[in-house]
Amino acid sequence: MKTVGALTVKELLAHEKPETLIEKLSFEEGMTLLEELCSGIEGGGMSLDNAVVSYERGVKLVEHLKGKLALAESKIQMVGGGTLEV
Repeated sequence: MKTVGALTVKELLAHEKPETLIEKLSFEEGMTLLEELCSGIEGGGMSLDNAVVSYERGVKLVEHLKGKLALAESKIQMVGGGTLEV
């Protein structure tokens, strides 16, 4: 398993309150962990219980990442005068 910053997927899966770990992650660290969780689930080599825990942690990571993106978008809108064109 890879280490992201000081956090591994194994630590994330074992932690009782993953939110406390997730909230400290940068966007890039969160994406790396999410990709690893998805790969683990898709690989099919884990028990159903571990797959469910991985999925739950993945959902929490997605929520965190959406928050990071929303914050970045609001900062861009402030700089751009309130408009954001994609």
